[in-house]
Parts: sequence; C-alpha cells; structure tokens
Amino acid sequence: MTLSGETRRDSRGLILSAARQEFGQQGYAGGRVDRIARRAGVNKQLIFYYFGSKAGLFQAVVESASRDIASDAGAAGLSGGPLDQLRALLERAFNTLAANADLLRATVVASETGEGSRALWAEHLAQLGETIRALVSDAQGLGYVRDDVDPAIVAHTAVATVVGSVVLPGASGDRRPLGEIDLLIRGLAW
Repeated sequence: MTLSGETRRDSRGLILSAARQEFGQQGYAGGRVDRIARRAGVNKQLIFYYFGSKAGLFQAVVESASRDIASDAGAAGLSGGPLDQLRALLERAFNTLAANADLLRATVVASETGEGSRALWAEHLAQLGETIRALVSDAQGLGYVRDDVDPAIVAHTAVATVVGSVVLPGASGDRRPLGEIDLLIRGLAW
C-alpha cells in the first residue's frame, strides 16, 4: 500500500488531533487506540504504522503540544513597554496551556505517562521561564522594575501561576488568570 505525501500528512495530522483529544480526556492509561482510530477516521493499523505503539503515539502528541508552548514562549512579536510585553507573554502562555489543559494535566499530574513526557513539558516551560526572566531583567535595567526583584524568582512564580491555573484540581482552562497576572506585574513595578 503506497500513500501519497498529502494523504500521509493528512492522516498523521488527523490521528494526532484525535489522540490529543482522547489522551486529554482519558489520560494515557484510559486512552484507547481503537477510539483514536474511529475519531480520526483511519484504520487502527495505520496508527501503529506511523507511531509504532500507543506509547509512541502519546509521545508524538506530547511533542506536538509542547512545541506549541515552545513557539509561544519567545518574546518575538510582543509590543509595548517591558511590562506590557510581560503581560502579553503570560497571557499568550496561558492561552496555549489552556488549549492543552487536559493533556497537560494528564501528563504532568498523572504518573503513568513516564518521565519522557514530563521532561518535554519541563523543557518548554523552562524556555518560557527563561524568556520571562530575560524580560524582567531587561525591564529592571530600564528602570521599570524594582531593583530588589529577583528575575529568576519572578519567572518561576509566573510559570507556576500560569501552569497552576490550568492543571490544579478545580482549575478551569476557560478562566484567564488576568487578576493573578496583573497582581504579579504590579508587584514588580515601582
């Protein structure tokens, strides 16, 4: 069976999208390859052809979702003053994490997914933290942020706030943490 490049990409994308929904709703242990195949409208064997196993599929889903965070973790495209840029970055990060809330929760909170998946999230969240640290440090150098503020602690607190507002029990992915973000930024300024 020979698949054209276009068909292959479409099928792979459909599978990843269906798997993201399935694993997000059911977790890794509860996610079923046959349901993913039905959602994607493909043969179950095609999933194994592309991803090798359920674990390989889950890893690909986490890689795809964590790449979304990595692409949003940079300061590129941010406008305004340093504190406006920080606010925009935190809102963008929250929106990306909220769009992947169930998958993030299943990966970070659940223990069945293994260290590799958590390590991917951790790597990209660390990139986000480094971007926040650099923004705060630059704002501090320009006089927008108090001198007694430690940019690394602010970065850690900001990432924890955004992630916690998505993954903690009772967190709502549709509730934007604008109050928390505003409080954090007001605490930095003179």
